[in-house]
Amino acid sequence: MKPAIISFTAASAFAISVFLIGQPIFAAPSFFSAPPAPPRVRPKPLGLTVNQALKKFGPPARKSLAERFKTAGLTYPPKKCCLIYLKEENLLYLFGFDKKQKWIRIANYSLLSWSGKLGPKLKEGDMQMPEGFYRFTALGADTHLCLWVDYPNRRDRARAKLDHRTGLGGDIQIHEGVYSTGCVVLDHASMAEIFVLAHDIGCENMRLIMAPCNLAAHEAKIDYALQPRWLPGLYKDLKAGLAPFSFK
Repeated sequence: MKPAIISFTAASAFAISVFLIGQPIFAAPSFFSAPPAPPRVRPKPLGLTVNQALKKFGPPARKSLAERFKTAGLTYPPKKCCLIYLKEENLLYLFGFDKKQKWIRIANYSLLSWSGKLGPKLKEGDMQMPEGFYRFTALGADTHLCLWVDYPNRRDRARAKLDHRTGLGGDIQIHEGVYSTGCVVLDHASMAEIFVLAHDIGCENMRLIMAPCNLAAHEAKIDYALQPRWLPGLYKDLKAGLAPFSFK
C-alpha cells in the first residue's frame, strides 16, 4: 500500500530520533502500541530524481555510514548488506558482511510508524507488514526517499495460490515519513543512510528479512490457529535465515 508522503514538522514525540553509532539513544517504540495517526495535511513531495537526492543527501549520509562501518571494523562501502526488520522488537537492523564471511551488526534504526500485527500480509488493505525474504527493486525520491520492496514475490504468490487468495496488495517500501499502511517508516536521516547505501552497493547486493521477532531466539507470540496453514513452514525458514545474525 502506498503510504502518505512524509512530513517531519508533524513528527510526534519520538519522531526526532538521534542516533549514536550503531545504537539509537531512545528505546524503540513498541510494535504493540498504537502507531502515529496519519498527518492531517498532505505534505509537499520532494520532487527529486534519484540523482538529485543523492547529490543533496549523499555527503552527510556517507559520512555517517563510514563512521558506523569503521566502528564495526568494516570498510565502506561494503560488498553486500542485509536489512532485518523484527516486528516484536520494532527495529530495523543493518548488517554488513566481513572478510571472514560473517554478518556484523552495523546499526539499528527505530521506526517512526508501523501497522498491523504479528503475522504475514495476506491481502490488499489489511494494513499488515509482510513477513519473509525480500529484495529491493528500485530507489525513489519523487515523493519521499524510499526503497521499493518486491512484495508480493514468487513465494508470496505461491502461498496465495495455495489459499486461493487474490488481491495481495503491493507498493511496499522502506521509506521516510510519519505514517505506515504496511511499510517500514523511518526518520529522514536514517532513510537517507539506507537510500545512499543501496545506491552505493546496488539494490542487488542488499536483501531484506521481515520477521515477527528473532525466531532464532524464541517463538512468535501468535495464535497459529488463526493463521494460514503454511505459516509454521515460513517461520521455520525465517528461523534458519536469522540464525547467522547476532542482534545483541
